[in-house]
Amino acid sequence: MRRSSWIAIAVAIILALYLVYIMVAPRKQPLRPLTEIQVAALLNQGDEALHRKDLDGIFTLLAPHIKILGASQGRLRATLARDFQETGPLIATWKNLQFYGGRTSATATFTLMVGEDTPGMEAEYFNYPITITLKPVKIPTYFGLFHTTQWRITNVQTNVPVDFEGP
Repeated sequence: MRRSSWIAIAVAIILALYLVYIMVAPRKQPLRPLTEIQVAALLNQGDEALHRKDLDGIFTLLAPHIKILGASQGRLRATLARDFQETGPLIATWKNLQFYGGRTSATATFTLMVGEDTPGMEAEYFNYPITITLKPVKIPTYFGLFHTTQWRITNVQTNVPVDFEGP
């Protein structure tokens, strides 16, 4: 091979190694405290996912392996999947957000309304106060090889008994 070919191969290998290093190098960025604006954006993201009937979009807001209102995520997913099939276009709105932030935990209280808006019918299924707790959670990335820390919902409470059907 010519000398210029060897130089091109060496440059390509160095560039490839640098790109691999950038992808896998640990990044020590301190997690910033959660703000009320971020919580409002998270709630809007949940509203949009519910409107689209996007189960994965809803469950990306939750910490893995936590129970929501006493139900496992598997049971909650099964109930929502069935309900999504049985309902028309869903709407979700929230109001009266009260936010209590911190560096290691945050709490938000708001009123959540979930309903169905089809021509000739408006149904309201849920209109109650909700309290959510958010904490930084390590989320696996790159098939579990690495982790990133993200704010996720770790607890949901309401003063209304909620029963989830399903397995």
